[in-house]
Amino acid sequence: MLARELDQDCVVAIAHSPTRGLDVKSCGTVHAALRELTSRGGAVLLISEDLEEIMTLSDRILVMNAGRITGELPGTASANEIGALMIGDH
Repeated sequence: MLARELDQDCVVAIAHSPTRGLDVKSCGTVHAALRELTSRGGAVLLISEDLEEIMTLSDRILVMNAGRITGELPGTASANEIGALMIGDH
């Protein structure tokens, strides 16, 4: 189903917790499909509670706390940097 949605005509995808509940192999397939879209010049807005997934897939990371964006970091940010923004310690 994901492959169909991310076909050649797709330029923007919003993915909310795209791998929740999937096995490791399926997670890899989903991540590869999202990377393929971006390699074609498309964009993915990834919304996830899975910090590892965010760090693996993101070029930019926006962190929210209490319904507000508390900061923006590069995709290369560490878990500690992200965590500090998550708890409002910036």
